[in-house]
Amino acid sequence: LSVGFSYALIQGRISFPPWRSLVSPECSTPLTDLYPAPEPLDPYPASASYPAPNSRSSRPSIEACPTAQQSTALQENAGQGIVAPGMAPLVSVPDVQEPLPPLIFVRQGNLWRSNGTNQAPIQLTKFDGLNRSAGAPIFSPDGKQFLFTQSQPAPADSPISLPRMTLHIMDADGTNQRQVWNPAHAFLWQPTWSADGRSIYVAVNEWVDPTAAAKQHLVRIDLNSNAIEPLVPDTLSVTASRDGRWLAFVRSVGGYKTQLALAMPDGNSIRVIISADQFQEVYAPRFAPNSIQILFVAVGGPAVDPSGKPVALATPAISADLTAWLTPASAQAHGNAYDLWVVNIDGTGLRRLTWLQADEPIVAYSPDGSEIVINMGTGIYRMSADGSNLRRIDPLGDHTGGGIDWGYQK
Repeated sequence: LSVGFSYALIQGRISFPPWRSLVSPECSTPLTDLYPAPEPLDPYPASASYPAPNSRSSRPSIEACPTAQQSTALQENAGQGIVAPGMAPLVSVPDVQEPLPPLIFVRQGNLWRSNGTNQAPIQLTKFDGLNRSAGAPIFSPDGKQFLFTQSQPAPADSPISLPRMTLHIMDADGTNQRQVWNPAHAFLWQPTWSADGRSIYVAVNEWVDPTAAAKQHLVRIDLNSNAIEPLVPDTLSVTASRDGRWLAFVRSVGGYKTQLALAMPDGNSIRVIISADQFQEVYAPRFAPNSIQILFVAVGGPAVDPSGKPVALATPAISADLTAWLTPASAQAHGNAYDLWVVNIDGTGLRRLTWLQADEPIVAYSPDGSEIVINMGTGIYRMSADGSNLRRIDPLGDHTGGGIDWGYQK
């Protein structure tokens, strides 16, 4: 979670390499017989420009075959239908022609709005996607406006050569844009509204001193007074419950691990829901409308049964390096491969919802909580809240740093 990542997230170009083979030339039995990799989804159009590679971490390269003990573990767990950490079952995601729900979303660095009908989405901003771009839109509680981030290159005389990010509000129809916060040198993560719509929460990396490390913390911005109140240190992204009782946020632990935590709206009474040793990384949480579940995306995680519920491995001899080697390299060009999980606010009910192996997808619930939409590099996806009926409803999405939210039908 470095300065380099913040910079790479906003600028540059990407390309999708071929998928890595799961068969080592030294192995007599293809491991794909046990855990086949899903087919790659359509890449971005070659003519477009997108954010640069995610530099947060890289998957280890494993050339050797699994040991006899590891092979036995693979066979025993596969026979029980258990998907071990880092392994992906065969997943086929259909393309479906259906209207986009009433969404606000990012595509190629711009904000777009769909109205839930067969009408084409409307582009709300006219940024070039390189020198200036929008990200992380989220509707206000009343649905009348939305919040988003905007990035642009740092001034030539800036002591910190990182893109400059600002926070803005716009009416739901794309008019009346106004700036909320203009920090001097900062990277802004996904913001969110308070339940009453009077405040904004956003995690920020601030470089007060260009020779020192960034100050990474969660702040609350009062929209009436413009007062900025620091709440929680080492915070990366945040979501607020609809009932106004809770904040859920990702925290950096030791500089490179992450955990999912819960706190009161003032940042007090912090408790950990997902510990730093449960996943390689967690990212972009989103409260369900019922305020008792949290949807998040993550890398790695526990072994699960076919329904996505965590289980103990029959033979727990599969090393982290082996499972990393087995993981399809669908996001190799940008960083880690993420999937969707859900958990209750008390830490129970953890369940894996997808096997997409996506590159930092951004997710949102429908207003009634019955469905989920996903925006990622290979398109916009829609599914039921339990992970069923997953389909791609638009082939044009957005890579890391984008965003999506589901508004009320107008």
